[in-house]
Amino acid sequence: SPAKQWAKANEAIRAYGKLAGILNCYRWRRWIEDMAFPYAEPEPYNNVRAQIDADPRLSVNFIRYYLNELAGLMTSEGIRGSMRFTVNGYWQAWDKLQQMARSHRTSLNDYSAVNDIVSFRMLVAEQDEMACYRLLARVNKYFSRNLDQDRFDDYIASPQNGYRALQVTAYLPGTGAIEIAI
Repeated sequence: SPAKQWAKANEAIRAYGKLAGILNCYRWRRWIEDMAFPYAEPEPYNNVRAQIDADPRLSVNFIRYYLNELAGLMTSEGIRGSMRFTVNGYWQAWDKLQQMARSHRTSLNDYSAVNDIVSFRMLVAEQDEMACYRLLARVNKYFSRNLDQDRFDDYIASPQNGYRALQVTAYLPGTGAIEIAI
């Protein structure tokens, strides 16, 4: 029955999805939440999926461009490492958008403010915290006027569940926010 589907979908999102996140199994979390989303909230799901699938930050050219640009910053700073990117799930984007709308930082129709629709990961090869902070300075200079000064997290100084990174957000006019984690 639809009521049972709704209950199971909400259980999957709120219990199993959360548990996967706590266990640092983020791909599983995204999969669980996105599989359950159309049953938990069918009306918003179609809108969210259409908006995110059309988002310019998910174009191959956009992702390639910033992967190359950020890799170039690592090279110019003399830091060995690699680049990765992650794409957030529909449920996580919707959940984050709702939180931002409640705090009056955006509307429920403006996905451009959601910074982790696509996230770029700059993976430093050595366990060198100073290299991470040098790279942060380079990234900040690169994005300078587009940096969102309210969205910076230092999980190197204060790790969270074993996660260690420096996270910044840049808001690219006409495109939207992107997250860069070092």
